[in-house]
Amino acid sequence: MRNGKLKMLRIAMTYPRDNAPGIGLHAYYYSMYSDYEEMILTIKRDGVMPDNREGVRVIEIEAENIQLGKYNDRVRKRAVCFIKKIWGQYIFLRKSKRYIDGFKPDIVHVFSPIPVLCGIYARRKFHSKIVMSLHGSDTLRMEKVKFLAKLLSIPDAVVTVGGKEELKLPDVKMKTPITYIGNGVDLNVFKNYSLERRKQFIHVANLRWQKGQRYLIEGFAQFQKNHRDYKLVIIGDGEEKENLKELCKEKNLLDAVRFLGTCGREEIAGELNLSQAFVLTSVTEGFPKVIIEAMATGTPVISSDVGNIKNVVCDSGIIFPPKNSKEVCKAMEKIVDFTEWEICSKRAERYAQQYSWSAVVGRLSKVYKSLLEDI
Repeated sequence: MRNGKLKMLRIAMTYPRDNAPGIGLHAYYYSMYSDYEEMILTIKRDGVMPDNREGVRVIEIEAENIQLGKYNDRVRKRAVCFIKKIWGQYIFLRKSKRYIDGFKPDIVHVFSPIPVLCGIYARRKFHSKIVMSLHGSDTLRMEKVKFLAKLLSIPDAVVTVGGKEELKLPDVKMKTPITYIGNGVDLNVFKNYSLERRKQFIHVANLRWQKGQRYLIEGFAQFQKNHRDYKLVIIGDGEEKENLKELCKEKNLLDAVRFLGTCGREEIAGELNLSQAFVLTSVTEGFPKVIIEAMATGTPVISSDVGNIKNVVCDSGIIFPPKNSKEVCKAMEKIVDFTEWEICSKRAERYAQQYSWSAVVGRLSKVYKSLLEDI
């Protein structure tokens, strides 16, 4: 440790802004609840970033964040995207070097496997330790592509927001076992307002293939045949937005489904408090923070059985098999006729308390401290 205080460098390709408040929250909250000297490197985007505590510096790097595409795309298409991704990370590193050199970090925390290039650079120059975070899409890609899984041999510690029992990765020799730290929720924002619930379901997520929104709309269309007075609120934006709107038109749901686009956290908390249930239809996840945000507002969760969700929701909601619109409909039918809705609501709110950001950062700090013994 240099100068008596740990110097933490976080590499996060996304970071929250006023026009995209739900992205990059891990890097933001990890830094807010720590007492380290921190530097965060992220890709420059439009929008205003939130205020940080004293001792945290956020640097925006002019670089392109290439998407890897769908995990089941053709091999050639995935290969091209991967090459572009690596090149983009090289550019990011080249532009980041002077900041890394000036900061001289003790630990580099990368928030997905690909940006590990910055960690390798800092390790070679300053003997920095590397911590890598894994999320839902990361693990799914590693299951499919062994080369990506081999990246797990690089960091000194690997942490995941999803349960370790959900990881089905190829055998990779890692320096330490993967540590489960869970996801976090801001309990100052997401809480139960004790409002009268409307006849509506709510979905909050980026509109992209991983979230399986097609199954949500198809399932709601089936449900709506017998429940014309119910609405579906969709919060989020993304490349699937127009396709999903077209599907709503095809299913005669234009008056029943409201697309609210990107919303602030307070507005999301308000809509959750007005809803009968939160519905997630993802085909891949780790431990999405929106699950506990919904639970913290006392909103029962209906979710596909992916990642660590069933272990978080437990008996406070309904879990169904993924990629199945009929099961989505059945779950909606069950929740509206649920005689124990109030009990589930109180359970959800109680379970969410253990996932405060301060608690999550406390678990993460133990990982950091275990790496500092030889610094």
